[in-house]
Amino acid sequence: MGEVLIQIKESIKDFNSIEVKSLTEKALNSKIDPVVILDLFNNVLKEIGDAYQKGDLFLPELVGAASTVEGSMSIVVDEIIKAGKQIKSMGKVAIGTVFGDIHSIGKAMVATLLTAAGFTIIDL
Repeated sequence: MGEVLIQIKESIKDFNSIEVKSLTEKALNSKIDPVVILDLFNNVLKEIGDAYQKGDLFLPELVGAASTVEGSMSIVVDEIIKAGKQIKSMGKVAIGTVFGDIHSIGKAMVATLLTAAGFTIIDL
C-alpha cells in the first residue's frame, strides 16, 4: 500500500475529513486508481463497522468515520465515472428525509455506508 493510502486510512480513523480530502486529491493527482481508493474507503469503514459490532467502538466513532469519508467519496466516484470505469453495484437504494430534518445526519451516514458496501444511492 502506498504511503498516501496509509495516510488516508489513518486520517479516516482519526476522523480528520479535511486531511482525508486533501490526501484523496493528492492520491488522485499521483495517478492512483480511484477504484483502489474507493476500496480503501470500503475496507476502513468495514473495519470500523466490525469493531462497532463487537462493541470495541461506539456509535459516535461509526458516525465519525462515515462523515469523514462522505466528502471524499463523491470525489472518488466522480473520478471513476470520468475514467469511464463502472462501479459494480449491489443494487440501488433510494434514501431521503424531510429537508432540514435532524435525521439527515443519519441519512448521510447510512448513504455513505451503503455506498461503501457497493450500493448505488439515489438521494431524494
